[in-house]
Amino acid sequence: MNEIITTEQQQLSLGLPGTWTPTGWIAPGGLSFENWEAIGPMLHAMEGAVHWWIGDWLNHGERKWGETYAQAMDEMEFEYGTLRNDAWVSSQIELSRRRDNLSWSHHQEVAQLKNPDEQDDWLRQAEENAWSRNELRRRIKQYKHDRLPTMVAQAAGPLLFVGHAEDMHFLDSGSVDLIITSPPYNLGTGSWPMGGSGRTPRVDGIGYGDEIAESEYQGWQVECLIEMYRVAKAGASLFYNHKVRNRQGAIIHPMDWLRNERNPWIIRQEIVWDRGSTHNHNAALFWPEDERIYWLTKGQPVLPARPIGMPSVWRFHGPIVDTWHPAPFSEELPRRCIEALGRDGITVLDPFAGSCTTLKVALEYGYDTIGVDVCADYLDKARLENGWTNANAN
Repeated sequence: MNEIITTEQQQLSLGLPGTWTPTGWIAPGGLSFENWEAIGPMLHAMEGAVHWWIGDWLNHGERKWGETYAQAMDEMEFEYGTLRNDAWVSSQIELSRRRDNLSWSHHQEVAQLKNPDEQDDWLRQAEENAWSRNELRRRIKQYKHDRLPTMVAQAAGPLLFVGHAEDMHFLDSGSVDLIITSPPYNLGTGSWPMGGSGRTPRVDGIGYGDEIAESEYQGWQVECLIEMYRVAKAGASLFYNHKVRNRQGAIIHPMDWLRNERNPWIIRQEIVWDRGSTHNHNAALFWPEDERIYWLTKGQPVLPARPIGMPSVWRFHGPIVDTWHPAPFSEELPRRCIEALGRDGITVLDPFAGSCTTLKVALEYGYDTIGVDVCADYLDKARLENGWTNANAN
């Protein structure tokens, strides 16, 4: 039977002045400025409370009804990412440890810490010092960074191989969990625009020749992808960094070979890296300051229980420190990949290791690491630079 729902029936019992309905607010007559102003903090607190309510509601349903709960969720028009985040934070910080004087966002920041005592300590400090969510985030990030040297000391050095990404016969099939890499871009060996420093032959300015027929290059990349797939475990992830290139006024996009039917990886997501600078100043119109990072998986990915909390556009500068390697990673790139999918006991591989930045960052988190590069000199320099006395190129 269809019923007409009256405004009175729709009114929400919020304990706030005026009439609150699912579609709006009707202010009461004679509302003072002070009363109007006081509503703001109440609404802000209520917004955070809704996250707790949804999270606790979801966790109760999953514990009690299991599969029936999952079916019910499929029929509701909630945003999956929001639900997953609400449920995860609520499960990490039980009701008795939540602080009324801190926002939902404060609790979300500490939920990433595994130790409940650590969570409680950070919440206490935030409350006592009236830290904003951003201040709490900054301090936790610094705290994690300060702990890295201890983690490095506990980690073994990387396993280094002089070899080719398309033929890593020295690695067992299904032996790595996470691959983070960036191949040469096939930009040519001719004169290369070196920013404001004029043109320099590429073999002098960047250190190696990098020019083969485009069809051959793309075929080679597919072979590399197939080999990376072989050494990856089921559920492994590959972060593949490349750029959109320009040849004779037309773009060549990485998707041109990533979508090759021989590529066995599932292309899950495209990340745009806004690097804020470019080495290539000869574009037809606009300077290309962006690159691409593709998240690919071997079947259903192994994901952490916590939410990732990262957007699909990454804004950080490319490497700005002079180095012996012509095209090193910015440490922030592998760091974000590792923070997204890192977990205890994983092995991280970079089959185009170069300056071994991926390995350096992965070791900071205590993970086993493998680097492969065709240039033994690069691996030797990285070993010496980082003090990896137990890492010898094979």
